[in-house]
Amino acid sequence: MAQSAKETAMQEGKDIILVVDYHAENIEFRWFNEATGEERTGKYETTRAGILRQVAEAAKEVAPGGQVVWIMESTTGWARVKDLIGPRAKFVLANVLQMPLPPKARRRKTDKIDTGRLLREYLHGVLPQSFQPAAWWREVRRVVDGRQDLVERQTALKNWMGSLLHHETWEDRENLWSCKGRARLQRIEIPRYRPTYERVLSKRGKKIARIVVARLFLRSLYKMLKDRVRFNPAASGRMKTTTATTTATASCSG
Repeated sequence: MAQSAKETAMQEGKDIILVVDYHAENIEFRWFNEATGEERTGKYETTRAGILRQVAEAAKEVAPGGQVVWIMESTTGWARVKDLIGPRAKFVLANVLQMPLPPKARRRKTDKIDTGRLLREYLHGVLPQSFQPAAWWREVRRVVDGRQDLVERQTALKNWMGSLLHHETWEDRENLWSCKGRARLQRIEIPRYRPTYERVLSKRGKKIARIVVARLFLRSLYKMLKDRVRFNPAASGRMKTTTATTTATASCSG
């Protein structure tokens, strides 16, 4: 009769495996001792002290020659957990999107079921893992994400203004977002809508201000990104995709 993955682990392994379903408030965990076959589940509050306490308890019980293994999904917060655990445990980041789905009849989803699936896949040696970018790359990603968000907001504001002028006036919209164009935009009136004109003007002024602020942020973010890449030549190729757009967008901040 074929042995289960847990039975094989009991014969060959010495590790204590901690599989956690990580949430902002609580952590649902599954503890499996390869040396003894002991398995237990539980829950505790998501705090630095709680995580370190569990890892320390596992380190006390691990068999000679074994190690503590921490397994969690690739979800928000994994980076801080990895930094907190450090060398105390082997950190495994599971890519659940690449895991096969169970049959529909058994596709219930609970924290206990999730940790059980992760443990089973790990013991079978087929648990797909996610790339764990270093802190430097995570910082660059945040800068790029911030730039993209600002560009999208700026584009939405420009489109709103362009649509208003195109629908209500015959004003020239060419080079509207140059320094001179923005000054011209401030002088535009919509007489037919005099009762609501003051409110529209107020909104338009705020939107123009937001566009100017967004441009200033874009320039700052782009400089930050260039500084980061300067110290990592391997990343210089990825900058080429953002250089032209950013330069054109941030050309006039006054």
